[in-house]
Amino acid sequence: MRIRDDSTAYLLLLAGWYFLAYVATGIFPKVFTDGLLGVDKISQMENLYYSTVGGVGICLALVALLGWSTRFKSSGSITIGPLRFPREYLYLAPSGVCTAIIIPTTTMMYTFGVSVMIAMVIMRGCIVIVGRLVDAIQIRQGILKKHVSWEENVAVVFAVAAVVAALFKQPKPGEDPFTLLRSAPAMVTLGLYVGAYFVRIYIMNWYKRTPQASNPAY
Repeated sequence: MRIRDDSTAYLLLLAGWYFLAYVATGIFPKVFTDGLLGVDKISQMENLYYSTVGGVGICLALVALLGWSTRFKSSGSITIGPLRFPREYLYLAPSGVCTAIIIPTTTMMYTFGVSVMIAMVIMRGCIVIVGRLVDAIQIRQGILKKHVSWEENVAVVFAVAAVVAALFKQPKPGEDPFTLLRSAPAMVTLGLYVGAYFVRIYIMNWYKRTPQASNPAY
């Protein structure tokens, strides 16, 4: 049985795979940087390097193998010097740059002395808030035509509470007194992660509502 691309079942399927992949991104950094399960221990920066190369490499390989970079129909072209590009590159390329920022900063957030769970709660909570903010901006701009349900606003309230609780969590007796709020590198990394996600989500939602939108192109 084929699942329709616009069905709830397909959305749940994608969410399930996303959940499993995100669980893996939380487990593997700890396995390699702590030398668990008999693997050779590596430094946090080594893990960042390998995970970034692997993540970007897999994405580029899939794009090349599936032919996505050559099959989409452009609405026009632009010329920069001797080179001619599809017009869509003006907004697809910045979105890609944001993705390139998100990939390493996700892993870097696990290197600042807090648990994987705390880092994940902060990052994903921020994205729930950013997603709702983008919706509000695009509804106001007339780009997005939708009714915001009360459940979405409740989810944002929970996300705000989770992020605040994680950021202001006080260490227990005997624990490392480190907190993210006192670390400039951690806050810069989180700011880059959230800012890049904001731009990427905005472009993604704006682009898919244009007449010439193409998921393979994106």
